[in-house]
Amino acid sequence: MRKGIPNDPGRRDRLRAVALEFIAERGLRRFTVRGVAERAGVSPGSITYYFTDTDELIMSAFELLTEHAEPNFNVRLRAAGTRDEAIEVLIDYVIDPDDASQQEVRAVRELYSLGSRDPKAAALVRDRLEANARTALMLHFTEPCAHALDALIEGLWTQRSWNDEPLDPGMVRTAIHGLVTAFDSLEGTSA
Repeated sequence: MRKGIPNDPGRRDRLRAVALEFIAERGLRRFTVRGVAERAGVSPGSITYYFTDTDELIMSAFELLTEHAEPNFNVRLRAAGTRDEAIEVLIDYVIDPDDASQQEVRAVRELYSLGSRDPKAAALVRDRLEANARTALMLHFTEPCAHALDALIEGLWTQRSWNDEPLDPGMVRTAIHGLVTAFDSLEGTSA
């Protein structure tokens, strides 16, 4: 390797992706640099060229998750022309594996779990996922309703992360419509 120039400039991004896959499949409790290195086909020592420690590798993997999860959700919400279309986006996002894979759902759950103990992870959730989701939701819903919808979606995702069976689309539709209707009646607005 030439001084300060990596032989493989794309390796850092691949390591982040492999680390994220590892987290989603095995969880943070089983996360090891050695496990990531084996999956990536590199030596564990070579990972230290790109990441100073395990925590940096984990946070970088979660940053990658937010970079991919956020645009899918927010772009579709911003493109919705009506509240009814926005509600359909939310329903699809919760139940459709093409919108959010089981692996992505599990990785988000791991990020939330870490965020309950780690200030950097909490900031990533709060400043990236929640803030951006609520901004997109508030294009169609009031701030209190957007906050509640965000919490509902996170809860449904949490349930989805440990269930092999998909969530019942009718239940998801009823929950989202019920929440929106309840806030409409409290705030004197309508869909």
